[in-house]
Amino acid sequence: MSKEYHRRVPKTSGEQRMVEATGYLWGKSPRITAGNGPACVKAFVGPLPPDQDGYTFETDVAPTRHRKFFGIDGAVWEDGDAGVEDVPENRAFVRIPVRVIDG
Repeated sequence: MSKEYHRRVPKTSGEQRMVEATGYLWGKSPRITAGNGPACVKAFVGPLPPDQDGYTFETDVAPTRHRKFFGIDGAVWEDGDAGVEDVPENRAFVRIPVRVIDG
C-alpha cells in the first residue's frame, strides 16, 4: 500500500527530473552525523504544501522510522531495511522506488 510523501527542493535543482526519469529517490548519510551514520532517504509526510517548491511522491516501501524535521512530520528509510536498496554504482547512497505524482 503506497503512501504520499514530499520533498522540498528548488525547481532548479533537477532532483525531481532525476527521480521521475529513474523511478528512485536516493539518500546518503545525514550531515548531522558527519557522514558516519547509516545512509538513508528522508522526506516529509503527506503532500507538498501549495506554497512550497518541490514534489509529492508515493512509495510502497514503509519508512524505517518517523521523526520531526523542523517541526514537521518526516519519514526516514535506512540502509539495510526492507525495500531500501544499495546503489551499486555508489555505495555511499541508498534508494527507494517512488512514483512522482505532483510537482
